[in-house]
Amino acid sequence: HGDVPEMAKRTRDNLEQAARDFRKSFFRELIENGVVDRIATGHTRDDQAETVLFRLLRGSGTAGLAGIHPVTPDGLVRPLLNSSRAEIENYLRETNLRWREDGSNSDLAYARNRIRHRLIPMLREEYNPQLTEALVRTATIAWEDENYWAKTIPPLPVRDRIILLNANDLAALPPAVARRTVRKAIQTINSDLHHIDFDHVEAILQLAAAEQGTGHAKTA
Repeated sequence: HGDVPEMAKRTRDNLEQAARDFRKSFFRELIENGVVDRIATGHTRDDQAETVLFRLLRGSGTAGLAGIHPVTPDGLVRPLLNSSRAEIENYLRETNLRWREDGSNSDLAYARNRIRHRLIPMLREEYNPQLTEALVRTATIAWEDENYWAKTIPPLPVRDRIILLNANDLAALPPAVARRTVRKAIQTINSDLHHIDFDHVEAILQLAAAEQGTGHAKTA
């Protein structure tokens, strides 16, 4: 149990995102306390497609377009990610298994639900009948790219929750490497990149490239 409206107010998220973060923190606590080894969620191929389209509309880069990961470092696994929602529901009907529908999934006040119930059906009918497969393919390619970059960018030394980056060295890097270095530094300190977008990273790179003066970039 938790006060999700208060959490949403504090984090500037909508109720759906705040509830999602609260569930994840509960899952992490179970794993850290040794109650379970892994948490399996029921995300499907349709959820993946919706996530990719949602993030594309928000202007996400390849990290965002990688969508929902099949396995995460904090112990979440998604064994149904390659199955469609229809396939799972058909299986449940055939085996007489009952399931619970979240009432908020039909609430069009949430952008993700409007994408699910309005935008995707329209795009599938008028532009690409294989839209879900195309979006999932995009997620797969982006995820593989991000896995490569995660191994390529070296670990950043941390001391007292501080990472020091040489401004000249950072400014001299190719943009793709520089952006990922900044994102990795933020993620190392904050544990995630929630509320960090393109403009935050670009502000830091602009500071690094400035010929003189001082400044700061607010990143959260």
